[in-house]
Amino acid sequence: MSLGKKWLAALAALAAVTVLAALGVAWAFGMRSFVMETPSMGRAIPVGSLVVTEPARVAELEPGDVVTAEINGRSRTHRVIESADDAVRTRGDLSAAVDPLPLTDQALVGRVVFTATGLGWVVRGLPVILLAWLLFWLITRRVEEPTQRSRYRLLGVFCGFALAIVLVRPLLGVELLGLRVDGPEDAEARTVSTGILPVEVDPAGDDPAGPVMFPVGTDVATTAHEAVDGKFSFQPRPALTWPWWLGLIGLGLSPFLWFYLQHRWFERGAGQRDAEDRDTEEVTQAAAAGEGGKA
Repeated sequence: MSLGKKWLAALAALAAVTVLAALGVAWAFGMRSFVMETPSMGRAIPVGSLVVTEPARVAELEPGDVVTAEINGRSRTHRVIESADDAVRTRGDLSAAVDPLPLTDQALVGRVVFTATGLGWVVRGLPVILLAWLLFWLITRRVEEPTQRSRYRLLGVFCGFALAIVLVRPLLGVELLGLRVDGPEDAEARTVSTGILPVEVDPAGDDPAGPVMFPVGTDVATTAHEAVDGKFSFQPRPALTWPWWLGLIGLGLSPFLWFYLQHRWFERGAGQRDAEDRDTEEVTQAAAAGEGGKA
């Protein structure tokens, strides 16, 4: 291993140890992290966000605070709307009704102090990518040629990334918040986006599609005035403009581009090494010829 690679590996190890130590200290002081899985907080904390909480007691909470509670074994992150000394009432920003049970200290996990949109998806997908890379790293240990070994291991990263997208599903999603039917010829669906890509809801028949939902957490109402076979139907579909299409095509082609650049890099390095070897050989031959002439 070259000196540069050794320094890079040492810095990566130091960064990993620092991050793990910081996480350990935060956990020891009662801080917890969660991944937002429901759209009840809208754009304030959309699906896929990373939520970090600090310890708190109900008596310390005020209306407007966002808290995480443990309800029936599942975490729930909602906003405080009414506060008292022994309990508070909470509700999601997109929820029509207040949560049925008051929140007490027994169920309170903590007050939200940090959120990051999309980082929760990264946290969920990163272990998949690392496991895929580790699998390819173990498989390619017997590959002697460094260039081929590096390519195979990088292929593991791209395969892990693709698998993470399939498992975590961050790209496209729509969830129904409510449906109101006013007679046989009028219905309104309220939906919210739960994915990265822009999406719209298309009612069946000749009614126009609803507004585009973007970014993640955006909610809209789509109206249908025509029932099909006595039923109202709403179909979500991507609403991609040409920059989005170019971005997705570029994402799909990125492994091939990376492998091409890597090939050119190794080819250039091999050419430089061959030139240095030829120069060294010529110098050696010239020195040997000079010594032979003196003799």
